[in-house]
Amino acid sequence: MGVELDQLERVIIDYVDSDTFRTELRPNSREASRNDLARFLSYIASLPEGTEVNSSVLNGFIARHREMGTSEKTLARRSSSIRNTLDHLRRTGLIDEDITVGLDPISYSRKLVFNTPLTVDEEQKLFQEVKDKPRHSALFATLIGTGGKVSEVLGLNTQDVVREDSSARVTFTKSVRCVVITGDNAQRLLNYSELWESGRPIFTTAKGEARHSEEDRLSHENMWFILKERRGTIGRSNLCPTVLRATYVDRLRLQGTKQVADALGINRNNARYWLRAVV
Repeated sequence: MGVELDQLERVIIDYVDSDTFRTELRPNSREASRNDLARFLSYIASLPEGTEVNSSVLNGFIARHREMGTSEKTLARRSSSIRNTLDHLRRTGLIDEDITVGLDPISYSRKLVFNTPLTVDEEQKLFQEVKDKPRHSALFATLIGTGGKVSEVLGLNTQDVVREDSSARVTFTKSVRCVVITGDNAQRLLNYSELWESGRPIFTTAKGEARHSEEDRLSHENMWFILKERRGTIGRSNLCPTVLRATYVDRLRLQGTKQVADALGINRNNARYWLRAVV
């Protein structure tokens, strides 16, 4: 028993385009699920016409991607995306069969990487080191003050940062979350972002411009080297963007898992991971 291939393709496409899909999932989870379902649709489209989709087909999809070298972590996520989608379709009456029965479970060991947040003294030393580099100072202040990923912070435009008295409201448009930075970190970001006209990137060079030198141009990889160069100054053997994010998480520790999840724009399982990893 199973579900007709054409019917399943149609209801999955309709579901991905629906308001339910857009509202029930966080932006990052929604994009990952959309990509996983696209791969699944591509796989079943390659099956012979008239094939009924059942747990054997689902396991075949996972086996195919395992042969392609996909990690167990990614396979577990794809399996979960497909299972959750099919469960939703069955609950809403769009398909009759529970074809996830017999889907092989995937387990993997998630390595817990511990990150020690900066102390107040180490943070002061870091900003003292870059006091003559306002861009780096503003960048570090944003990473520490928002817990944002490097890609999120480097993607900020001037309209994403709004002055509110002595605070700065930062909006990450891709993850649809706002964070308010206060204190010295807010001033470091505001002083730098307000140098540039509205609508342009804050930390990266706009297309066709040469505001930053080629050697000083920022990227995810460069961020690691920029911080690595300052390990000796502040007396830390490990200093990377993840440590700055851990510093933000450490300050939210007493607020609980939900607040950490909302602040970082992640689900609660990932929030628990971060709380366990910050020591």
